[in-house]
Formats: sequence, C-alpha cells, structure tokens
Amino acid sequence: MAMTQDTITKPKGFNTSYDNSPDMEPGIQAAGEMEEIRRDMKSRHINMIAIAGMIGTGLFLSSGSVIATAGPAGAFIAYIIMGFVTAGVSYTTGEITSFMPSTGGFVRHATKFVEPALGAATGWNFWYTMAISVPAEISAAATVIQFWNASINSAVWISVFLVLIILLNLCGVKLYGESEVVFASLKIMLIIGLIIGGLVIDLGGAPNHDRIGFRYWNDPGAFNTYIDTGSTGRFLAIWSVLISAAFSYGNIQVVAISGSETQNPRKIIPAATKKTFFRVFFFYVLSIFIVGLIVPYNDRQLQISTGTAQQSPFVIAFQRSGVSVVPSIINAIVCTSAFSSGSACIFIASRTLYGLSQDGHAPKIFQKCNRFGVPHYAVGLTCVLLPLVYLNVGSNTSVVFGWFVNITTVAGLIGWIVIEVTYLRFYYGLKAQGISRNDLPYRGPLQPYTAWATLLMVFLIVFFSGFSVFVKGNFTASGFLTCYLNVFIFIALYAFFKIFMRSKIIPLSVLDFQTEFQSIREEEQFRSQTAKIEEDEKSSTILGHKAKDIENQTSWTSPNENTCMLEAFEWYTPPDGRHYQRLQSALSDLKEIGVDNLLLPPGCKAMQPTGNGYDIYDLYDLGEFDQKGSVATKWGSKQDLIALAQAAEELGMGMYWDAVLNHKAGADRKEKCLAVTVDPKDRNIDLTKPQEIEAWVGFDFASRGDAYSKLKYGWEHFNGIDYNDLDSTKTAIYKIFAPGKDWARDVCTSENGNYDYLMFANLDHSNPEVRSDIMGWAEWIGGQLPLKGMRLDAVKHYSAEFQKNLVEHIRQSGKEWFFVSEYWSGNVLEIQDYLKKVDYKVHAFDAPLCQRLSAVSQTKGADLRLVFEKTLVKFEPEHAVAPISPTFKPLAYALILLRKDGYPCIFYGDLYGICSSTPTKTGTLKNRKFRHPHVPKELERSLPAIILARKLYAYGEQQDYLPSRNCIGFVRYGNARHPWGMACVMNNGLTPVKLRMFVGKRHAGQRWSDVLDFDQALDESGDLNGKSEQTKRGGKMKKKRIVRISAKGYAEFPVASMGVGVWVNESAEGRERFGTCL
Repeated sequence: MAMTQDTITKPKGFNTSYDNSPDMEPGIQAAGEMEEIRRDMKSRHINMIAIAGMIGTGLFLSSGSVIATAGPAGAFIAYIIMGFVTAGVSYTTGEITSFMPSTGGFVRHATKFVEPALGAATGWNFWYTMAISVPAEISAAATVIQFWNASINSAVWISVFLVLIILLNLCGVKLYGESEVVFASLKIMLIIGLIIGGLVIDLGGAPNHDRIGFRYWNDPGAFNTYIDTGSTGRFLAIWSVLISAAFSYGNIQVVAISGSETQNPRKIIPAATKKTFFRVFFFYVLSIFIVGLIVPYNDRQLQISTGTAQQSPFVIAFQRSGVSVVPSIINAIVCTSAFSSGSACIFIASRTLYGLSQDGHAPKIFQKCNRFGVPHYAVGLTCVLLPLVYLNVGSNTSVVFGWFVNITTVAGLIGWIVIEVTYLRFYYGLKAQGISRNDLPYRGPLQPYTAWATLLMVFLIVFFSGFSVFVKGNFTASGFLTCYLNVFIFIALYAFFKIFMRSKIIPLSVLDFQTEFQSIREEEQFRSQTAKIEEDEKSSTILGHKAKDIENQTSWTSPNENTCMLEAFEWYTPPDGRHYQRLQSALSDLKEIGVDNLLLPPGCKAMQPTGNGYDIYDLYDLGEFDQKGSVATKWGSKQDLIALAQAAEELGMGMYWDAVLNHKAGADRKEKCLAVTVDPKDRNIDLTKPQEIEAWVGFDFASRGDAYSKLKYGWEHFNGIDYNDLDSTKTAIYKIFAPGKDWARDVCTSENGNYDYLMFANLDHSNPEVRSDIMGWAEWIGGQLPLKGMRLDAVKHYSAEFQKNLVEHIRQSGKEWFFVSEYWSGNVLEIQDYLKKVDYKVHAFDAPLCQRLSAVSQTKGADLRLVFEKTLVKFEPEHAVAPISPTFKPLAYALILLRKDGYPCIFYGDLYGICSSTPTKTGTLKNRKFRHPHVPKELERSLPAIILARKLYAYGEQQDYLPSRNCIGFVRYGNARHPWGMACVMNNGLTPVKLRMFVGKRHAGQRWSDVLDFDQALDESGDLNGKSEQTKRGGKMKKKRIVRISAKGYAEFPVASMGVGVWVNESAEGRERFGTCL
C-alpha cells in the first residue's frame, strides 16, 4: 500500500533504457532452462534461411524434366511466371509477418484476420504436408548417396540422416539457423558456379571449344509441345510444368514461420523480403535460361529419372562439353540440399503445431519447450511420420520421391492461396477501419493488385494441375489423387473445424489491429532511446549527468531515511482479543527489518464482538466498555492498545488509525421517520413518495453513557438506510426525508448516480451535531494515542468537503498528522478529482496501480513495462480487494518497496499469513474455525528481505531498464549515508534471462550477489567472473550466482522465470542481516 498527493499519471524519473544484446529481446539474454521459444535468430540467419527455403532440390533435379517438357523458352517462361508468383507470396507474407511476427506465421494470421476454422484447417493441413515431406527429402538424400556407393543398403543412410536431422531440430533454433547458413552458402556457391560455367560452355570455353550460342533454341527449338501441337501444345507444355517450377522454389513460408524466433523481426523480415525478387531472378530465371542454352530439350538423358545428379540438366550440359567432375560436386550439394529441406520441414511443421497450440487448435502440451527453447513435443509428433521412409527400402526411391513431390507441392500451393486470402482480408480490414498502411513496418509493392494477381494465378494452377489426367486415355486413380487429394483433405478439414468450432468469418470492422500497433509503438519508443543510451554508455552518463558527478546531485546528500508502513491486520484474524498483544511482541523484529509505521485496524467497538470494525458501532469505545457483547474489541482491549502504542513510541515507530466515518451499525433501537425509496442503480431517482418507515437508527451507547461524548444518535443524524422494519420482506435503499436533508453532492457520482450510501445507517455529514461529534472524536483519540495520522476509509461515500474540514480542524489543534484516503477506483482521473476537492490536504492510496498489478499478475506474459500506466504510481493491496497472484507478489513488492517514488505499505497477511476461516453449520463468524496463518511460500523469505533491502540500499537516483515486456529492471545509485546502491531485475516470463545494467564505475571489480538467493552461503574464494560457485551448506553442495562489475561499471544480472533479484555488493554494510531477517 502506498500513498501520493501528486496528480501524476506516470512515475517520476522513469528513465527507460535498453541495449542491444545478441540474444532474446534487446537488452536481455537467455539464462538457464527455457520453457518458451527463444529469439536466437539474427539477420544473417533469416536472410540465409530465406535463400535456403527458396532453393530446393527441384532446381538441381526437376528443372531437367521442365526443359524436356516445355523446351528452353517454355521453361524460362514457366520459371518467370512462378518467380513472380513466389515474389508476390513473399511480399504479402512479409507485410503481415512484419506487422504480426508470431510462431506459426501465416497459419495464425489466418485465424486472426479471417476466421479460426481457416487457421485450424490450414495449420493441420500444412503440418501434415511438412511432416510427410521429411521422408521424401530423406529418400532423396539416400538416393543421392547411392550415386557413389550403391552396395550399402539405403536403410543405413536413411538411419544416419534421421538421427542427424532429429538432433539438429532438438538442439535450439540458433544451431538450426547456423546450419541453414552453411547449407545456403553451399547452394549459392554452386548456383553461381553453374551459371558462370554454363556461360563459359555456351561461349565456347569448354574443352570441346564448341560455341553453342542459341543453337538449341533453333534446333530442336525454343518450345516443346504437350498433348496437342502448335500454339495450343506449346501453351499446355508451359502450363504442365508450372507445378514442377513451383516445387523448385521451395518453402518461402519459412521466413514467416520463424517470425517470433527472430531478433527484431519487424526490421529483419522486411529486409529479407525486399530482396526476394532479385534473388528469384538471379538464382532461378538466370539459371534456367543458361541451362536452356547449353542442353537441347530432346536430349534423352533429361527424360531419365534417377533421383541423383545424373538427371540434372547442369550435369548433362557439362558432360556434353567434356567436363566430368561436375556430377560429384552437384551430387554433394543436392545431398546437403535434401538434408536442409528435410530439416526445414521439421522446423516449419513443429512451429506450425506450436502456433496451433497457442491458438487453442492443438493440445497445450505442444507449447512446452526444452531448455534450448525448442517445442520438443511438437518436434516429436512431427517425427512420428519419419519411419515411413523405411517403406522405400528395396524399391526405387526416385519413384516415391516423385510421388511426394506432386502431393506436397499442391498442398504448398493451397497454403499460398490462404496467405493471399488472409492478406486481402488484412488489407481491406485496414481500409475499413481507416488505418493507413503507411503506419505498417513494411508495405509490399503494388498492393492489393499483387495479392489479387498472385491469388488468381495460384488458384488456376491448383485447379488445372491435373488437367492431363482428364485427357482421353490418360485417366488413372493414382494420377487424379496425386493432383487433387490434398484439395479434398483441406476442404474436409475446413468443414470439420467450421462445424466443430462454430466458426464465423470475422467482420472487417472488428479485426484486431490495435494490439499489434501498440506493440509497434512500444518498440519504436524503446528503440528511439537506444542512440541516447549508447551515447551515455560511451560518456559514462546516467540520468543526464556524468557518472562521476552523481555525488554532486542533491539526492546524494539527502538526509531522509526510507520509511515503510505495515497494514497491521488482516480480515480473518482470529477474534480472540489478543491481536494487539501479538503486534506488540513483533515490534522489535519489524523495526529491525525496516517497518517503522503501523496502520492499526479500525479498533472502535463494532456491532458484534467478532466484527473487524468496519461495522462500527461506537467511535469512542476502543475496548473499554461492555457493549455489544464484550468489553474488548476483536483486536483487544483499550489497555492492550495503549500498551502497544507506548511500546511503538519507545522504538520510534509511528501509528496510524483506520477511521470509519461514513456509517454506523448495530443500533440500539428503532425509530420511525419519513423516507423515499430510491433507484439502486441511480440513487438520484426517487421511486416512491415519502412514506413512514421504521429503521434501526437509534444509538444510545448505554454502557458508555456520557463518557467522552454526550451525543445520542437518532434518525436526524443519518440520511440513508437499507432496512425497513415495517416491511422486512423488501430489499431497498431508503433516503431519509426531511427539510434540507439529501445525499451529499461531493461524493462519487460515476457509480449508482450518487454513491453517498454504502451500507448500514449512513451518516449525514451536513448535520452540525454529526460534524462536531466526529471532529471531537478525532481530537479525543489523538489524546488517547500517540498517533501520526489516519487512514480515512471509504472516502468516496461521504462528503469530500467534510473531510477537508476535518483535516483542517486537526491541524489547527496543533497535530501535523498524515492523512491518507482509500478511494477505491480504477480511474486515476477520478481519484485526482477527489484530491482536488479536498484541496490536496490528504494523500490517496493508488487503487489503479493495485488493480493493474492484479491484472498483470493473473495474465500470462503480461507487459511489465505498462504496470505504472494510468496509475498514481503507488501500490495498495487493500484487504485483497484486487487479489494479486502469489507468484507475482515478490515482483509487486520489489516494485513498490525499492523504487524511488511512493510511500509503501505492506499487507499484514503477506508477512505473517492469512488465517482464512471455515464456516461451521451455523455459518456465523463467531462459530467459525480459523486456520493457522499461512504465509505464501513465495513471500515467506523474500518479503522480509525486500523490506530490509529498502531500508539499507534503496536510495538515491534511479535508472530504469525496460528491454522487453517480460523483463524489466532498475538501478538505485545510493547516497552519502547509503552509498552501496543496488540493482533490481524482475521477470514474469517462463524464461530465465539476464539483464545488462550500469551500476557505476565506482563499483568496478566488486562482487555482487542476490540478497534473495537464500539457500546459498557467501564464499570469498576465487575470481568467478560472473559464474556460479559451489558452496557447502547443510551437507549439500549448492550453487551461488555472483556477478562481477566490469571496469566500465556494467554487469549482467540473472533472474529466474517468474522471479525477482535484488543485487548488492557482497561487502555492503548490513549484508549479514539478511540471514537473520527471515
């Protein structure tokens, strides 16, 4: 709990910074066991993966059959057409992926921008396609190996490839990226070599010195025919090879699939996408053009399907010119290409399954990752299909490979159709919502025309892919299924998910763009600070000052000591009357760890002995008179209370009273009065005319008599009640009717029209006797107890003007009390309006921050950087009205206790436990059985240590580091009285990380450790240089994490998943106290 008088909506001095670390988000590094995918791929990985994905085995092997079928010019045209189609797919994919980089790529985009059923159907179809493609690629690799040695059974090579490809995909995306860099480099070198070699042959530079030129375009010709003769035959020949040309272009989708495993994907993916067209033209169109010059389409070897380099048109060309070494070179590259393609298929399939799981279209287990950040269960399911490759042992694997080529290529083209449909929905959704594409990280050229043209072309290719089957005499069941089976599978999947999920197409007007735009704005904001932070690092500048001048700042000489308040009760405290005694026995321990103020419970007499005091009966009875069934209150007697106050005063600890001033409960007698029934949803509206009611509004305080106050309360002292004894069956809110009597107008009006009435008998603060009695009580209790201030409960439910007058009255009596109000609202503007009404004479609990922390704590992967947005900066647990997840509470307390701003307050239940009760058969509070207090295990040791860290080290200027949504940190640089400083890093993700922060050059060479690392003992042996050291404790060897501050004043501070670390110099004053504060 914390208070503020400021009307600010963002924390003071919230200086954000991050640096560009090589791993994960900017500024953080992976550390330890991973449970989420990792952003380990860099720009070079994505660029080379894009190339490797585009250059498949088809370019080296299948292009020969394309030339044989369509002729050199026909093949050239076919590859140009598919080149433009591939570029179109790449541009549309790049635009959406740079806007929404997510694992699963276009599959998840379909779910978000079209409908869930399409995303699910596309995902499962694509997963199956990629998974079944792996055996095909392994078959190709095994066949290629037999080119050199056919005596070894292909099952041996298949087994070797299977083991290698599985291990590669289980050992982290970074290793996969590095392997693709190597494989892509080999492909690029081979293609460049073949293009240059082809030009040399064509121009007569081969051993046979035969200058070919365009000879083969004249004889046998530039075009071949298919099925028919003439122009029709030439057209059908070109059309028939488009599928093979599409297969040659490989898996361009891999860039989109890997979006969320890429560092800075919104920048890297567009950069890779922009180069697509030129890569396509250079690697494919030019290659096909060159090979079409040097090999005639009627060469008989082009018609032979061996599955090895012997069928490559490049090999045939070089053999015809007298060069014999090329086949082995090409064969080796084709082997690595097949292995690379198989590895890519497992990568794509597993990430597709991961994305399906995230969208709820697959079991959640597929989101679980190993310590390398690999979704190993998704990889495992994908690999289930790998043994199918053994079915090919002993048969002609090239035939199987050709069958796989056809079925997987059609499935890939269906994926391209979905990509284009999704993009068009994305495009027109932006247009429908009036959002400019200029705000996107990347814009594809000539949209939406590129998408429409690509969609139409791919659809026509798929629709007519099996046209030759329908030619008279050519129909076969296997041929038909090869061309169209996957089309039927996809339609069936879509229909199934459409019905099962009751999915509907999302209207364009409600497509969610703002979530991603918000992420883009945040990333741009943080990146805009990079240059300044880097410059600061070079010049050792922090917070706009030279680091060496930190000791010249005003904060360095501040004499103020950190204070901390304990809300010294919890709702389920057993009603045994001994709570004050328990508090008194704990005072010295509380003072030792840094708690120097107590917020006492509302200790006035309640309507029943077990009442917490919010059901207040008598302000002037602190447990002194026999009223309402007992002398003592639930918390204890007045004597106990005074003894507690005296003990606290002797220790220098302040006490604050929780004042309930808006109502009374447990009246002694009924009175008749006039009242009107009001609308409970708008209490400004009267539902009835004035009528007589009988209400419990008479308070005589018989046992107390006239002691301390002579006022006896009657109906005239109240303005509302919720019970009419004349009509006990009716539930209603009654406004007491009398001349000049009404609800207060300076209360909360944003709820229920007017929220003056809350519960019980509502006090009328416009009544002079009520005002005088309450102000007299405030003076009286100040004479009974050495108070330093008050908490005003439920201030939105009674007059703000009266509250201001109360504060003024107390201060005029000579008491400079600190007043804090509980205005429970998530709207910071509403609280600011209240503070204005009371002329800023009180502070306010930060209810918005409490609600924000509650929401963040209960949302997986919530953005920690936005915790302070639209809050008063401070924190208020407030009887768990907005509960905070136990696992998040250490992070929440680190934020409110260790940061520069705010007056923090600790909730009693988090320090000493909550005695939650179990009702008996009667259900009454009196008969409830209370459990032994339970302290959340997450706080049992961490909370006392965080409080002590505030007392000892949380001083001076503050520098914030906000590198990612799940990992943030800040540094306190200390002051003259507390020069040690500290670094705090917290993480609400499932991934252990490290955060690099600047703590100051004056700390260079120091060893810092985490004061929350409780299980470890300090060990001064050896220079660890940031590594773990072994320490012996309890007969077991433990690891202790220590970091050493660099010469420039930097260090990388690790933090566990869902954890917080508070790092301090091991030699800092008070470090030994952390072993006893628990």
